[in-house]
Amino acid sequence: MTALALTKSGNYLMHGKQYSPATIIAALDPLLTDSRRAKLDRVLSHRSNHCLPVMESIHDVGNINAVMRSAEIFGFTRMANIPSQKFKKSSRVTSGADKWIDMETYQDPNSCYESLKKRGYTICATALRDDAIPFNKLDLSKPRAFVFGNEKHGVSDTTLELVDECTIIPTVGFTESFNISVAAAIVMSKMRDYVEAHGELYLLPKQEQEAIKARQLLLQFKYKTVIQHLSDSPTV
Repeated sequence: MTALALTKSGNYLMHGKQYSPATIIAALDPLLTDSRRAKLDRVLSHRSNHCLPVMESIHDVGNINAVMRSAEIFGFTRMANIPSQKFKKSSRVTSGADKWIDMETYQDPNSCYESLKKRGYTICATALRDDAIPFNKLDLSKPRAFVFGNEKHGVSDTTLELVDECTIIPTVGFTESFNISVAAAIVMSKMRDYVEAHGELYLLPKQEQEAIKARQLLLQFKYKTVIQHLSDSPTV
């Protein structure tokens, strides 16, 4: 990974000079093989922020890694984490998904949901409650942040007070609930189906796709290579 710093404006700072994502792409994209470039562009064309999983007080880090991997597989770019004070380390890996997912960390539920609501998300907790809406009855046209709670206790009472709604995945067996990572995968799979059914409506705009591509290109090459190919590029 290169040592360029990302500025608030979305440009990259190197040796006192700023380079836009478009400039970085123009400089580094030709270095990719045709097959790698085609795969990267194909993956980016399916990216969406319409669904955002939130992990609340998850004990097993392996579950967080598994949800992250599912988020990447289904094309969602962001997650939020409200860490548990006690957690269990895990050897389960993300298979590179962490390079594609922006993980936002919050100290408490209130700050997390306040931030997400300001960005237009409806906060939806997965919870076994009488007033929980079956997932297949939700209006999926609204961007949602789905909260998945602690493996033993579920989402917190604070979360239940703050969220906009609760949902439940309908089941027909004796067991009422799914493992955290399985529930998240089911939710994201259904959200992916909804996104795909509506063309480009819920996909990332080209500018955001461009920003992700620039970051991925910077991860592909050594710092020396990046410096060499940006040396004659225009600055912002």
